[in-house]
Amino acid sequence: MNEKLKNEAEKFKNDNKDAIREYLPDYIKFMGTDGEDAKYVYDSDISVSFKNDNYISLTTSTYEFLLGAHGGTILKGYTYDKETGEILTLDDFIKDREELKEFVKEWIKRESENDDIFFPEAMDTVDTLLSENGSIEYCLNNIGLSIIFQQYDIAPYAYGIIEIPVDKQLLKDNLKY
Repeated sequence: MNEKLKNEAEKFKNDNKDAIREYLPDYIKFMGTDGEDAKYVYDSDISVSFKNDNYISLTTSTYEFLLGAHGGTILKGYTYDKETGEILTLDDFIKDREELKEFVKEWIKRESENDDIFFPEAMDTVDTLLSENGSIEYCLNNIGLSIIFQQYDIAPYAYGIIEIPVDKQLLKDNLKY
């Protein structure tokens, strides 16, 4: 995992060299500096969100800053079968993606009753990210399984990363949880 994070950091640096170079004149003009204080940041850490005799679930939290108004954080989950060493997918744990989509949409509706924080297109985003080819993140934790929505996925930046705990009835019955 450390090697994977190192490779992602190198990719970030290489992918963003041109973007930083292009933004630097605007930064110098706006900040009234010579640009020597212009820095980009990529910081990542790993934590264990769950482990038992069968699974270990890790999350990486990566903060990136590219001289804009603010940086951003990305949370990714990696769950391994301890016996085989294989990375497990969300489908290894849930019974049905359609049921999960409906559960997540209902959760968003309930949360919106108290505070309408979600983007109008949040339900479409749920459909896309939880589709068969979607790229939703998840992790196991002490309460079960959580679906992870990144900043700006379904709500404004200020609300951060949104983790939705999944009802255990939606999880496969044969889990060695």
